Amino acid sequence: MDIAAGLEVVASSVSVPLLLAVIAAILLVESGSVVGVLLPGSSIVLSLGMLVGIGTVPMLPAIGVVAVATTVGTQYSFLRAREQLVPFEVPRGLDGLTGGRLLRAVAATQRMSDRSPRAVSFGAPLVGGIRTLAPRFLALSPIRYQQFAGLSSLSALLWSVGLVSIGAIAGADDRIGTVVSFVGIPVVVLFVVVRRWRRRCDLDRFSAAISDR
Repeated sequence: MDIAAGLEVVASSVSVPLLLAVIAAILLVESGSVVGVLLPGSSIVLSLGMLVGIGTVPMLPAIGVVAVATTVGTQYSFLRAREQLVPFEVPRGLDGLTGGRLLRAVAATQRMSDRSPRAVSFGAPLVGGIRTLAPRFLALSPIRYQQFAGLSSLSALLWSVGLVSIGAIAGADDRIGTVVSFVGIPVVVLFVVVRRWRRRCDLDRFSAAISDR
């Protein structure tokens, strides 16, 4: 059973506020705890958008819950890391669960955070995995908390609006959820834009053919 189908089953048996509360808790862990790298945060938000598309969940509460939970998680992660001022180390057991990929992701995130902390503050919430790790490295960079908070909060809002909206438009498509899990919202946006552009081109050609007759 895929995530979208699972959420639909849950939504049919519990109230919408409870469903949103569960999703908020998952996103808090996904963005605020190291174990969040194992959670399919983007896929869950995309699936929530699918529920919005079929009328099960209202659009604005869905966007608000996703944005607030992700923002709170990233702020907590940043503030805790800045308070401790201890270099981040990957737990061996956790890296083993990811097949060694977590160490590579940590190294890449650290390099990006050192080079462009402002860009990473804005871009990190858009990408699964990086969203979880980046605040810990940014906390050890020279960036001021106010800058991080503003950039990451804006990015989390845009991420929630975009992904929930795309889920509502695109419908239940497992391939989209898989893409989001790995590369985040930019690829999905491109996918939807290209698909809609191709449909528009087909309609234009059809209209032109009718006019020629």
